[in-house]
Amino acid sequence: GCQNCPGSEDVWLEASHLQDGDNAKIILANAVQHLPRSVRIWQAAADLEDDVDKKRRVFWKALEYIPNSVALWKAAIALEK
Repeated sequence: GCQNCPGSEDVWLEASHLQDGDNAKIILANAVQHLPRSVRIWQAAADLEDDVDKKRRVFWKALEYIPNSVALWKAAIALEK
């Protein structure tokens, strides 16, 4: 589905849900390449990270692509000390 509909946010998210942690990360990394301005994909990628520093890094990278996203800003700031 991801190959046939690379512009579909829902297809990428569902594909990541069907996989285990490491494979889901790979799928979402590919999704970000196709849909870098998708807030939902960036949030899903951050949710897969267990380490707070890695989550923080994902959100800050997302903000490079989507600087006006209130949801991403709130999530990134919530992780700050």
